[in-house]
Amino acid sequence: MGLLMTEERIYTVREVAERLRVHPKTVRKLIARGELMSFKVLGEYRIKQGALDQFMREKTQDQQP
Repeated sequence: MGLLMTEERIYTVREVAERLRVHPKTVRKLIARGELMSFKVLGEYRIKQGALDQFMREKTQDQQP
């Protein structure tokens, strides 16, 4: 039996910054505060699509009355 694995898109800090329309330093601050989950590859942060989706859902919910 084999596992069905789907590849999840992985973004760089710069790519996330472009998607959120913020400065890359802002993305790094979000990561440092634990608001945006990430992992490091050779010293550079990477963000999975699922983590970015979760972050955006949480921030959207925060904005609702």
